[in-house]
Amino acid sequence: MTFPRSRRLVALAAGLFLAPKAALGELPCVPESCRLEGGSGFERAAADAAAVLSSISKRPRARAQAVGTTSEVPVSIPSHGGWTLQGKLTVPRDGGRASIVIIHGSGDYDMDGSVPDSMTADGRPGRLYKQIADSLAQAGFTVLRYHKRGVLGWDQREQASVVDAEVFGGIEVEDLVADAAAAVRFLRGLPGAAGSKVILLGHSEGTALAPLVSARERVDGLALMGAMARRLDAVRYGSVV
Repeated sequence: MTFPRSRRLVALAAGLFLAPKAALGELPCVPESCRLEGGSGFERAAADAAAVLSSISKRPRARAQAVGTTSEVPVSIPSHGGWTLQGKLTVPRDGGRASIVIIHGSGDYDMDGSVPDSMTADGRPGRLYKQIADSLAQAGFTVLRYHKRGVLGWDQREQASVVDAEVFGGIEVEDLVADAAAAVRFLRGLPGAAGSKVILLGHSEGTALAPLVSARERVDGLALMGAMARRLDAVRYGSVV
């Protein structure tokens, strides 16, 4: 598939997006010693994502910065097989320069991308997708995130996702692609710039799903975080740092 310039794949050498090994250099740690960066680490990654996505939007590239207050709106989106996506739309004050849908990595991720506190370097709660959404919204993007099919939420006390085992255990690739496609259609229905330009932001497993979604629904860009096109240790490192 050949993408026109407006739908180009974005690459960052920090391992955030698909990049050749030569651009990445040697990885600073191996999987056994890598740990999720809590708090500021996620925020730096989100700021980098915002900077690159800004270039897709045909506005001057800029680092993520506060442009006014944002708000979160709960949404329910009908999808494939009778499943309804439960998520949140993070909206900047000006309505957004474009919309972004976050496609999960593998595992039972909730909409916030929650991970156990024990996996973060500083022991603080890790909420990867929420922090990315907040940072991108501060940069002027409207961002949709949602619970993966079969996931009902996050139990902070148990430090684990709340899962409908029957639904989650029966997930197929078609279900995940259909869910992300439903999210794209939802965003296309938004007024103004938010509905006229939609970008897919795939994380880990989501980097394999995003191109499949783009073949089904019209999108204006693909951003791939921890892309599945390198050695497994590099993919794991790029997924969490």
